[in-house]
Amino acid sequence: MKFPADTTSKAFLRQSPPDGLGTRCARCCRRFLEIIPRENIMMHPIPVVPVEQGGKGADNCVIVCPDCYREIGQDGTKTIPLSELRCFTA
Repeated sequence: MKFPADTTSKAFLRQSPPDGLGTRCARCCRRFLEIIPRENIMMHPIPVVPVEQGGKGADNCVIVCPDCYREIGQDGTKTIPLSELRCFTA
């Protein structure tokens, strides 16, 4: 699923804790800057609720690191259950 850039950016900011140390992956909790050089950060948005079931916007979008994105096996149609999002609170 493709999210608009502003939705992805809002989700990225929402996942940034107030400690100022950077955004964490919603699934594995690693900070993006610990695993990816700043210039190579690619945001991988994942829907939590399928769009067909009413999931829309930044509240339905979480950002995961490239490793988690590969593990989930995203093909553009999958979602990620809240039970797998250790570092995300709805």
